Amino acid sequence: MILGLLLLLALIIQLPAVQNSLVDRISRSLSERTGTEISVDRIYLGFFNTFNLQGLYVEDLQQDTLLYDGQLGVDLNMLALLRQSVEVNEIDIRKVKINLRRSPIDSTFNFQFLIDAFAGAPKPSPKEKKPSSWSIALGRLKLSNTEFRLEDALSQYELSAYLGYLQIDVDEFDLAELALDLKQVQLANSSVSFTQFP
Repeated sequence: MILGLLLLLALIIQLPAVQNSLVDRISRSLSERTGTEISVDRIYLGFFNTFNLQGLYVEDLQQDTLLYDGQLGVDLNMLALLRQSVEVNEIDIRKVKINLRRSPIDSTFNFQFLIDAFAGAPKPSPKEKKPSSWSIALGRLKLSNTEFRLEDALSQYELSAYLGYLQIDVDEFDLAELALDLKQVQLANSSVSFTQFP
């Protein structure tokens, strides 16, 4: 029964009209909640294993680009969700621009509005936290053509980084134990710049 419903849902989501409608609704809802423009050009949900998001744009409150992600591709095993497991074979992120700023007048960064928009009311601490029965597996993370810029006028420094290509192959990932074992890391055509102002 559950497998049949998942199959029907997967078939319906394959329709471009359904995917476009989802993108429009989510973009509009996020823009209203944050008070700034958040948009997605296209989303593609593949049959049981692929999620692809193109053209994610997030504007800050000064109407400058906070985040642009040209393409986010995720290859995962959807059937693993039935076993309470999230199995991500690969995450491929391309053409990203991140611009973080803090003015000398204001002590908050230009992304604080996102935290405020999604932060819920504080919850009382539970006496004992049960360990999650869900497991998470991550195989490979790839970043290419990624630009990061942090301008902190309050602390008087600027940090810029460019990742031409970064690939991280994960051997073991245990979120509950905060353990990460990397098999291989490849970095090419990348640079970092740091400037301290007087």
